[in-house]
Amino acid sequence: MINWNYIDAAQKLIERLFDEIKLLRKQIEQQDTIEKSIKNEKDEWKKISQSLKIKLDNITREKVRLSNRLNQYDTNRRIELQKLQKQYNGSLNIYRNQNNQLSQQVAELKRQKETLNQNLAEAEASQSRLLAKVAHQNQDARIHYDATSNRPQHHLLIDKYNTLKEQYFHSLAVSLFNFMEKSNPELNKQRKAKLNEIKAAISVTVLMGGHEIMKRKTDEVEELPPKLLEEMEGLLCETLQLNKVISSETKEILKKAVNSAQDKIAYPEPGKWEEEDFKNTSVRLSNSLFKLLELNISLINTELRDETTKVTEEALHFLERAALAEPPANFNLYEEDESFESDYHEAAKGFDDEGKIIKTIYPAYLVNGEVKVKAIVLTKS
Repeated sequence: MINWNYIDAAQKLIERLFDEIKLLRKQIEQQDTIEKSIKNEKDEWKKISQSLKIKLDNITREKVRLSNRLNQYDTNRRIELQKLQKQYNGSLNIYRNQNNQLSQQVAELKRQKETLNQNLAEAEASQSRLLAKVAHQNQDARIHYDATSNRPQHHLLIDKYNTLKEQYFHSLAVSLFNFMEKSNPELNKQRKAKLNEIKAAISVTVLMGGHEIMKRKTDEVEELPPKLLEEMEGLLCETLQLNKVISSETKEILKKAVNSAQDKIAYPEPGKWEEEDFKNTSVRLSNSLFKLLELNISLINTELRDETTKVTEEALHFLERAALAEPPANFNLYEEDESFESDYHEAAKGFDDEGKIIKTIYPAYLVNGEVKVKAIVLTKS
């Protein structure tokens, strides 16, 4: 007889087994799905890996290519720089050689210029000295007195004045400039201006200073107080162990010594000058000129000192005759910033005949206020 209880139990077991089988199948299906998904992802990653590898290979190749190009560029650049360096060094050497040659040529030109300037100065000085010598030799023939008068004539004095300016004063200015240039070579760069400055100084000290002397407008000689004179006489006798009797000549010498110490000189009237007066006065005016030009008198050579005193003495002779003329000649220096007037002024070479006066080089020669020789002036606009 069949036991149904076993059959039910077996049937339930079978159903449970089927359920488990279904579950397993389901799990297997899920596992297969997961495996497929993993495989797909793996395949995808493989593709990506292959793609990345290809890209990496491309990058590596590009890197190698760029590296090769960079190396080639560096090589070419180094070669080009070496070529340029060689060209630069070659050009630099050429330019240095050319510069050295030009420097030598410039130095030679400067030496030639200095030699030419020196020769020119010497030629000018020599020419002026010769002209002055000729003028001096012809002086007596040109300067004479009228048959009805013992007074000098103005037309002859004017000739002498022009000779003084163009020959004597110009020659002296060149000599003074050459002396000053020896201690200061830079003066050669402003030769024209410095010569004008020297000529103006000659006019101030020699012409105008001598003119004032001839007009007797210098400080008057003072008489010594009797008591002071007695004290000086006593001191002189005591020092020289003399008796108390002092001659009138000695007293006069004492008076002159005191006035000379005070720069008060007794000048003769025009027409009464002796050669000694001309010589002594020319020395004083020459020293005044040297001081005005800020020259060290002790360093001035004998030749220049003699030339200065001779020119000054020549000017004093002229000024004495100008003072003796009837009417006497007058000289006028025009002040700075005065307006240029063609009736009274003549512009120096290279300056305009208009504007304001900078400096008077040579004063005007006037007779009764009428200009006979115009003043030579420097102007500015």
